[in-house]
Amino acid sequence: MLRMQKKSLFLALLMCSALALPVQAYAQAEQEDDVVDAHGEQEIIVLGRSYRGEVIGESAVEVELGEEDIASYGASNIQELISQIAPLTRSSRGQGGGAAVLLVNGRRIASRREIFRMPPEAIAKVQVLPEEVALRYGYAADQRVINFILKQDFAAITTEVEYGQSGEGDPRTLELEGNYLKLTETGRWALNSEYTRSSRVLESARNIRGEDGTTNAGQFRTLEPQSDELILGGLYNASLTETLGLTLNAEHERAESEALQGKDGLSGLVQQRDSKSRTTHFGTTLEGVLSGWQWTWTANADWVRSHSLSFERGGGITESSASRQRTLGSDLNISGTLFSLPAGDVIMGLRTGVSDIAYDSDRDRSGVLTAQKLDRTEKVARANLDIPLLRNAGGLLQNLGSVSANINGSVQHLSDFGTLYSHGYGVTWKPSRNLTVNASMAHEKNAPGIGQLGAPLTTSYNVPIYDFARGETALVAVTSGGNPALNAEKRSDFKAGLAWEAPFVEGLTLLLDYYDNQSDGQIADLPLLTPEIEAAFPERVERDSDGRLIAIDQRSINFSQSSNQVLRYGFNFQKRFGESEGGGRGRGSPGRFGSGGRWNASIFHSIRLKDEVLVRPGLKLDLLDGDALSSNSGATRHLVELEGGWFFNGVGIRTSAKYESGRHVDGGLTGSDLDFSDLFMLDMRVFVRFDTNASLLERHPWLKGVRLRLKVENLFDARREVRDSNGQVPLSYQPGYIDPRGRFMEISLRKQF
Repeated sequence: MLRMQKKSLFLALLMCSALALPVQAYAQAEQEDDVVDAHGEQEIIVLGRSYRGEVIGESAVEVELGEEDIASYGASNIQELISQIAPLTRSSRGQGGGAAVLLVNGRRIASRREIFRMPPEAIAKVQVLPEEVALRYGYAADQRVINFILKQDFAAITTEVEYGQSGEGDPRTLELEGNYLKLTETGRWALNSEYTRSSRVLESARNIRGEDGTTNAGQFRTLEPQSDELILGGLYNASLTETLGLTLNAEHERAESEALQGKDGLSGLVQQRDSKSRTTHFGTTLEGVLSGWQWTWTANADWVRSHSLSFERGGGITESSASRQRTLGSDLNISGTLFSLPAGDVIMGLRTGVSDIAYDSDRDRSGVLTAQKLDRTEKVARANLDIPLLRNAGGLLQNLGSVSANINGSVQHLSDFGTLYSHGYGVTWKPSRNLTVNASMAHEKNAPGIGQLGAPLTTSYNVPIYDFARGETALVAVTSGGNPALNAEKRSDFKAGLAWEAPFVEGLTLLLDYYDNQSDGQIADLPLLTPEIEAAFPERVERDSDGRLIAIDQRSINFSQSSNQVLRYGFNFQKRFGESEGGGRGRGSPGRFGSGGRWNASIFHSIRLKDEVLVRPGLKLDLLDGDALSSNSGATRHLVELEGGWFFNGVGIRTSAKYESGRHVDGGLTGSDLDFSDLFMLDMRVFVRFDTNASLLERHPWLKGVRLRLKVENLFDARREVRDSNGQVPLSYQPGYIDPRGRFMEISLRKQF
C-alpha cells in the first residue's frame, strides 16, 4: 500500500510541477514561427490538418502500417491481421488488460463484427496507439487501440477455401468464405458468409491412457467434438449529411457440435452430448460533428439461444438443458476541445451508457427440473480530460519538449450489485520527436459478472483432475456456476512506459513497459487443489472413505489480495527494399502491390518480477516459487514473443514464435511435486500472390487476384511436458489433453475479383 501511495504522490507532484511552469514560456513559443533547437539550427514547425481518419487529439503512434506493409502479412481478413500483430497490441496492464479497442477512421464502432471479415486490401493505414487513447473514446485505460483507416475507393468480391488437418490425422477442417465490400467517399456496405466444419478427435487417436493403464475407453470419449458453424452478416454505412453518418450491421451465427463422454459405469452404454447455439446480432452507429465536438452514438442488440442434449446411445435421455440470453445496450460518446491553453487544446471525452442483460435457463436431469433467471441493468458514466501542459517552450525550458496530463473518472451502477467508482490520472512527456515517456495510475472497482454471481449450478462428470495429496489423477465430478457471496474487486494499477524511434536506424521502434498491479478481492476460480488449498477450503472438496477424490466445487471465490509486477520490452523493425510502384487500388480492381519488398520483425520479452496471491489470511501463494492457481501450473517468469516476415514480388514468408519458461509446482509435505518443461512454439505461413507477375497473368488471366497460402501451426509439434516426483507423466497431463491438435497444417486458395 505504501508503494502505491508513493507512486500516486510522484505522479501528482509531476503534474503539479508542470502546471506551475511559466505561462510566458507558452506564449513565447506560440508567437514564434521558427524555434531554435539545441544545435543552433532553426526547426520549422508546420501546423496543419491531421491525416483523414486519425484519432482524436495528438497521440504518439507506436506502430504504423501502410498498404504494402499490410499486404506483407498475407492475412485473409482483418480478424487474422489483428491476430498476427498481437505482440504489438498486447496490453501492458497485465491481469487487467483486455483485447485492443478497434476504431475505424478514428471513430468508435458498434461491434467488432463490423470489420472482422473485411479484406485487408481495403485498409489504407493501420495505427497502434497506447492505452491512454482508449480513454478519449469512453473505454478504460487497460486496452491498446488499433485504428483502421479505410480507403475511400475500393470494391471487391473475395472468396476463399481452406482445408486443414492435424499432423496426426484428425481433426480435419474445411472452411469456405465469401465477402463483398464496397467503399466510397460517402459510405460503405458489405455482405459476408463463412462456413466451417471440423471433425472430432477421439482420446484413442492420441493414445490417452485410463486409470487401468489402457486406451480402451478412449474410443468412446472425444478430446475435440465434431462441429459445424455457419455465419452470415452484412453492413451498411452512409453519410446522411456532411456532418452526420449512419452505420447498420447484422450477423447471424449457427453452431452445432457432437461430443462423446465415455461409457456409463452401470449401463455400459456410450454417452453422447449434442449442443446447438444460435446467435443473432444487430448494431447501429450514428456519428457526427456539432460545434466542433465529435459525437458517436452506438446501440447493440444480441440474442443467444443454446440447447444441449445428453443421452445414451441405445438408451434414453439423461439430461437436457436450454438457455436464452438477451443483451441490449446503448452508448453516447462525445469528444472535443473544452478550451485552449497556450500549450494546446484541452480535450474532454464524455461517455454515458446503459445496458441490460436478461438470462434464463432450464435443465431436466433424470426427471429433476431446475430453472434459473438472471437480470442485470448497468448504467455507466465516464469523463476524461487531456490537458497539454508544456509545448516547445523557450528560454530555460526549451529543451524539455512537451508535457501533457490526463485525468479520468467513472461511476457504474449495477442493478444486482450496487454502485462502483473508478478514477485515474497520468502524465505523458515527449522530450523529442522520436521519444515518448508516460506514466499513469488507475484505481478501479470491478463487479463480478452476472454469471459469476448467479449462473445455475452444473456438474460435469469424469473430469480428470490431478490430486496432489495422493499423487494421482482422479476422474471427479466438478461443480461450476454462480456464487452470490462474491464481492467487488479493487484494483490499483501503475504503469510506466516509453516508445523510442531510433534515429540511427530507420524503421526501428523500441518499446518498454513496466506495470505493477495490486488487487484486493480478485475474483477467480478455486485454485489448483494442492494440500494447502484443500485445507483452506475443506467445504469445496469431497473424498470417499478411502480418501480418494470424488468431487470438487470450483465456483469462483474472492482472494484477499494479489500483487504482480511485469517488465516488458522489445522492438518493432520495418524495412523496405527494392522499387515500389505503389499499392493503390481502383474500384473493382484486385490491386497490385508493386515490385517493392518489405521485411519486419517484432520481438518482445516479458519478465514477471512478482506474482503473489493471498488467498486467505495465513495462506499466501508465490506463483513464481512453486505455488499454482490452475492446472496449467504457476506463473511463467519469462515470455518471449516473435513475429516477423519477408515479402517480395508477391511471395511472402511469415513466422510467429512464442517461448515460455518452465515452472515447478510444490505438492507440499505429503503431496507430489510437478515439473513443467519450457515451451517453444513456432508457426509459419508461406504465400504467393500472382498479381505482380505480369507475364504469368498474360498467359493465365484467371490468376489475377489469386493467392495461395500454406500455414503450419506448431511446426515442431511442441507440447509442454509435465512430470511428477517419480518422473512419470500424470494421467491428466498427457500430451493429448494438453494440446489435442499438435502440429496443424492448412492450405488455402483465395481469389479477389
